[in-house]
Amino acid sequence: MANGSKTSIKIGIYMSAVLVMGIIAISSDLANICAAFPQYDPNLVITLMISSAAVIQIPVNLLTGKLVERFTKRSLMLTATLVWLIAGNLPYWLTNIWLIFVCRLFFGVGCGMTQVLCAALVVQYFEDPAERDKVMGTQVAFQCAGGIIFALLCGWLAGYGWNVAFLTHLVGIPSLIICLFCVPNEKPAKSLVEDKSQKPKFKPTALMWIWVIGFTLFVVGSQSLGNYTASAVEDMGLGGAPMAATVMMCYSAGGLIAGFLFGKIAAALKDKTFLVGCALFGIGYLTIGLVGSTIACCIGAFISGSLYSVCMSCSINGAANAVEQDSSEMATSLVAGGLNLGATLNPIVIGPIAAAISGAVGIFSMSQLAFGIAGMLIIIVGIALTLVTSRTSRNRA
Repeated sequence: MANGSKTSIKIGIYMSAVLVMGIIAISSDLANICAAFPQYDPNLVITLMISSAAVIQIPVNLLTGKLVERFTKRSLMLTATLVWLIAGNLPYWLTNIWLIFVCRLFFGVGCGMTQVLCAALVVQYFEDPAERDKVMGTQVAFQCAGGIIFALLCGWLAGYGWNVAFLTHLVGIPSLIICLFCVPNEKPAKSLVEDKSQKPKFKPTALMWIWVIGFTLFVVGSQSLGNYTASAVEDMGLGGAPMAATVMMCYSAGGLIAGFLFGKIAAALKDKTFLVGCALFGIGYLTIGLVGSTIACCIGAFISGSLYSVCMSCSINGAANAVEQDSSEMATSLVAGGLNLGATLNPIVIGPIAAAISGAVGIFSMSQLAFGIAGMLIIIVGIALTLVTSRTSRNRA
């Protein structure tokens, strides 16, 4: 493939990746949304606005992994971006929370499809390991850049009204235009084979499943930042929503910078990349939850955000490289499904454990302990996954 063509594909991937974290675009407007619907419990409102969109992504991730075998990635990406744009902005004109909920479900569909397609484009068109690492890291960096853009824009628009913040999703328009010109319209190899018996079938491997399960457990811990930051900074007496937003920004900034450097990091650390990433990520979370200062929270968030890019890129590449090229797209969709499953399980797993320990010990609040428990879990996952993948790789050799 010519360098010019690859450059065009990269632009298409990166601009689409900006939309992946769209699910959190209205996070800073949640208090206003809750106030606009006082007849509903705030936890229900948050579930309808955020959690529902995350849950719907799990089946969408898996379905997209099958759709890429039949349809061109341009047609799928255009569909995903249009759904993202329409469902994201439509709530601006709505006043019924249940209609907005339906829009958020469709919005989750757009996010889930985009998430898988970005990774699938990387594994299809960049087979050289070093180049793939670099492009995968950069697309994760653009995801984090999108998170920063959403936070800033939503915070500004929310000042004009709870519903105005939904217009944050207009940032998807440039991505839609660029998709038309930069995302390949090449038909999948499987769709060109007329004899169904000769079509390549998905062939998972033990190593692929190890990466999928490992990353799911990683996200069970890493999602704690999104769920417990606001209450943690309040419990530690560090401030309210502005301080929580600052911590989130530090996390995204760290991910943005590290994403661009992932190729060099992976080349230097090789098969220890995920282990080092999890260890430092865990230390970052322990710093946020247990030190109890503004500076510690910001530094811990920056460190963890940096290593999130590293661990996510490692997991996608690890799963894709563990199977044949024809199965790599489904492997990446399974990793994406693991991400959303882990995010869904976080409050179910981490919250109750933290609450039980907090009630028994009483030194730290539940939200602080949530970071501590999540940090320890991630360190354990890093050690276990490295040992298992190393042994499995030796057995395959």
